[in-house]
Formats: sequence, C-alpha cells, structure tokens
Amino acid sequence: MKRITSLALVVFLVISAVSFVLAEETTIDEATQKEVKVMDYPLGAEIRLLQLEKSISKNIAKGEAVIEAFETIGEDTSELQFILNELKTIKEEVQALDSESETAVQDFVDLKKDARDTIKNFRDTANEIKSSLDDETLQALRESFREINEDKEFTEIKERIRNKIRQHNTERIRAIFGENAEQLKEQVQNGELNKEQIRKRVREIISQMTQEEKQGIFNEVREKNLINENTAKNILEKVKENFNERMTERNTNRRENQKGDS
Repeated sequence: MKRITSLALVVFLVISAVSFVLAEETTIDEATQKEVKVMDYPLGAEIRLLQLEKSISKNIAKGEAVIEAFETIGEDTSELQFILNELKTIKEEVQALDSESETAVQDFVDLKKDARDTIKNFRDTANEIKSSLDDETLQALRESFREINEDKEFTEIKERIRNKIRQHNTERIRAIFGENAEQLKEQVQNGELNKEQIRKRVREIISQMTQEEKQGIFNEVREKNLINENTAKNILEKVKENFNERMTERNTNRRENQKGDS
C-alpha cells in the first residue's frame, strides 16, 4: 500500500505542478526555477505566460488606483505614471510572446524579472508619499484593490488559465495512463474534480494494476521527472548567461521609447 501511495503522489505531482509566484527577488529565484519545469510542454509554457500576464495586469490596475488616490490630494504622480507605463510595455511584450518559440523560457524569465523590479520600483516610490493619504482615502484605496480582484477582466483570464491547466493535466494523465483512465481524463477536463479527488482517483487506478504495470509507470514518471529537471537546469544555465546585460539593454530601450512617445 505504501508503494502505491508513493507512486500516486509522484504521478500527482506531475499532473498538478502548475503554480505561479511573482515574488520580489533580485535573481532567478527558486520559484521561477520550479515554474520553468512545466514549460517543457507547450501548454505549460502557455499557462506560465498567461499567469504572468494576469499578475502584471492586476498590478497595473492597482497602480492606476494608487495614482488616482494621490492625484485627489494634489500629489505629483508623473514619476509613478512613468513607471506604470513601463509596466504596461512589459505586459504588451508578454502578450506578444510565442509560447512555442525556442526562446520562450528565456523571454519568460527575463520579463518576469523585469515585471518584479518595475512593480517594486513603483511600490517603493509610492510608499514615499503614502503617508500623505488620510485614513478615509486609504480605506477607499483598499476597497478599490478588492474590486480589482473581482473585475471581469481578471475573472476571464483566470478562467482561461483554469481551462489550460485542466487541459494540461488531462494530457499528463493521458501520457501516463494511456487508455486506462478515460473517465478520469474526462472528469479532469470538465473541472469536476479538485486536487484531492484527483489524487484519490489516481490511487484507485494504480491499485488495480499489476505490480509490473505499477513499476513500469513508476519508472516512466521518474525518468520523465529527471529529464525535466535536467532540461530546466540546462535552460536556466543558458538564461543566466548575459542576464544582467539583457536586462539593462531592455530597460534602456523601454525608457528611450517612453521618452520618445512623450
């Protein structure tokens, strides 16, 4: 039973390894390295880019609310607007990326880093004048943030991401179990099961297999995980090459373009 449980967990980690973190780090952090592992699959790359777009979009909406709050008390928001325009440019670059291109992972890592740094720059700048806001304005701003989370735009992109994750997980189940899990594939694709329910169904399917079948799946999953680990490691090593130079060049180009548009 312990062997079956362990195998079920290994399989489950393969089909559910889709999460996203836009943390404030200054290097290619551990979260980003984990995110890159699923970009070996076309759908995995598409999901990552959609998640990055969603996160940037939310921060843009919050930034606009912050600028509006500062403008109501007569604060100069030109620097904040400049930074926000840079973030909007990054979003456009993310939207323009091809998830199947050879540089998709590098572009994802680069733009995620750019987005994090730009968001941090905006927050640091905003915090310098945040004390000027009275309690009533601060409360109104918090309410605006809550409304942003429920905005139709973000509801729609969340649904797109959710559907892509279901499709991704369905394909992983098909790759692991072949034709032995038709009902499970259909339930996952339709969004009928949560993570714990999927885990339970995987255990049930494995428990009905012969020892030879179990060992075969275990070996296949383990081998695929090792390949993914090595692929992600190799890609990240290439991404790290000239990383700071690429970041400096992109930032310089964006700022020059902004100045040219103003």
